[in-house]
Amino acid sequence: MTVKTFTSRWVLANGLTVLYRRDATMPLAAGTLLLRSGSRYERPQEAGVCNFMFEMLLAGTRRKNARQIADVIESVGGSMGAQAAEDYSELDWLVPAIHAERIFDLMAEVLMEPTWPQPEITKQRRHILMDLKTRTDGLFNVAYDAFRKTLFNDHPYSRPVDGTPEAVEKITKKDLAQWHARYVHPKQSIFSLAGPWSLRQAQRLVEKSLGRWGHKGRPLRATQTMRSILDGQPHMAAPAQFLESPAPITLSASFQQAYLMTGTYAPALTSAQILPLKLWNMIVGGGMSSRLFVQLREERGLAYEVSSFYPARLDASAWAVYMGLPAERLPEAEKALLALLEDMALKGPTVAELTQAKQLMQGTYVMDHQTRRRQAWYAAWWEFLGRPTNYDHRYLQRIAAVSMREVRAAGRALLERPRLTVKVMPK
Repeated sequence: MTVKTFTSRWVLANGLTVLYRRDATMPLAAGTLLLRSGSRYERPQEAGVCNFMFEMLLAGTRRKNARQIADVIESVGGSMGAQAAEDYSELDWLVPAIHAERIFDLMAEVLMEPTWPQPEITKQRRHILMDLKTRTDGLFNVAYDAFRKTLFNDHPYSRPVDGTPEAVEKITKKDLAQWHARYVHPKQSIFSLAGPWSLRQAQRLVEKSLGRWGHKGRPLRATQTMRSILDGQPHMAAPAQFLESPAPITLSASFQQAYLMTGTYAPALTSAQILPLKLWNMIVGGGMSSRLFVQLREERGLAYEVSSFYPARLDASAWAVYMGLPAERLPEAEKALLALLEDMALKGPTVAELTQAKQLMQGTYVMDHQTRRRQAWYAAWWEFLGRPTNYDHRYLQRIAAVSMREVRAAGRALLERPRLTVKVMPK
């Protein structure tokens, strides 16, 4: 299995890191700007401001309103989007290469000349508040919001990237402008580009548009740090009651079904345990061949939905299992889940399970590189983490090199930690 690598790297005078891969097989160009600005940098009273600001980037500039920005994108048959996540934010685009210069100019304009029109702020606030309100329409969200709020306490990971209704209601034009001025910073950003041009042509395009991007604010700084349990990464102090004996949470909600979520802290993505745990998670609940799916859903019919997750996070992460099921099956399902996890802790996975998990993880990774947009995103992501430009290939090799001993040790250590359990029961 192979993926195409971004082999050219340079830094502009303003500090922006640029990555480029030439590919003339298709007349398309894709760009991803990854910024070290996410919801993890927000204080509680400004929860949601980062997402709000990035959602507003395409809402108006000194020269164009939202409709005119959309017209430019659509007139060249392209697409452009901006969004925030926990640990980063991004602006990306895809366009026929013949029209790339117009998209470069537009990207520079929305980055450097946003005006935050009040009517668009009002409209976007309404959309965000509606999204936050409708989160409670999903069983997973109800369980997960309670799970992470308890697990991460006052750290920004404890709340949705959209923020909280109370904070979003108070976000002003001034708040958006201040966040942009302070945190949309070329020295803290990475731009990856894939297209059919020579390296010199690509450099000219980037320099012409983003070379004039300046910044007068201060460098990015997290408002609070964490340390991932056991791996020495920056972290917030975990609540003592959780580490000693986390009390289970039971919620009542207007659903026909029940929901169970149980999990614990897990190492951050900079940990040496990340790949063994990703493989372990895939074996336990990462697909239709996982133990959770086969044993609890297919063989015993205890749940209509069952899986596990282990998201990549810079500070500390979490690992959890979730199940959607009839309320009357919850006691039996919880007992069966506990037995399955105890068996995994005692015996670990089989050789066949680990082999299949590696193949699935590698295959999924390669398949996710089939579009130029995703290729550009991965290049920026690995640079974001300080990895070399050829890390796509090395990542596949590292997956193959993970040993059974590493997987068993990482999974056992995870299961030895106290777990937090959230149950959502129908009223």
